[in-house]
Amino acid sequence: MLMSRPLIWLPVVLAFASLAGPVGADAYRLDSSHTVASFRCGPFGFGAQAGHVTGAHGTMTFDPARPEDSVVDVTLDMTTLRTDWKGFDGQARGPDFLDVDRFPTASFKSRHVEVTSDGTAEVTGDLTLHGVTHEVVMTVVVRRSADRGDGLGFSASTRIRRSDFGVDGRTPFLNDTIELRIKAEAQPGS
Repeated sequence: MLMSRPLIWLPVVLAFASLAGPVGADAYRLDSSHTVASFRCGPFGFGAQAGHVTGAHGTMTFDPARPEDSVVDVTLDMTTLRTDWKGFDGQARGPDFLDVDRFPTASFKSRHVEVTSDGTAEVTGDLTLHGVTHEVVMTVVVRRSADRGDGLGFSASTRIRRSDFGVDGRTPFLNDTIELRIKAEAQPGS
């Protein structure tokens, strides 16, 4: 999933930058067939509960000379949520948890990036989930694809408290801390 040449993903959304993008930047679009957001929380009974969300779409811009000026805007289709326990899928999508009938999407819009090393960054942005928006910091690794032309592969991870987003069903039996991971590919074009 991760490729070879390092770049930076998920960076800064400034007031007008999301409309035009930085000068000299390349535009990319997420490849929804190669993008998945996974989550893990525990304990749930005797073990952790895990699952994933597909159906991502979004755009990003990247300037290799100024990775800190990159821009990203990603939306996930929450109706695609699946867990490792089929019997829990409907509950997770239902009103006691994510209520996807009322809140069918989640999104991340970057606001700031701090390059931490070659190919990695701490990216601050707004995560909207269950109709609630909070700032999160994602740890991101990005590499250029060796086998898919000019494409990029990346991973991002963070931890959130689901109660911060109004998702507090089954507390205290289901842990409040959720580990989020995104693995994705992006292709040139807007």
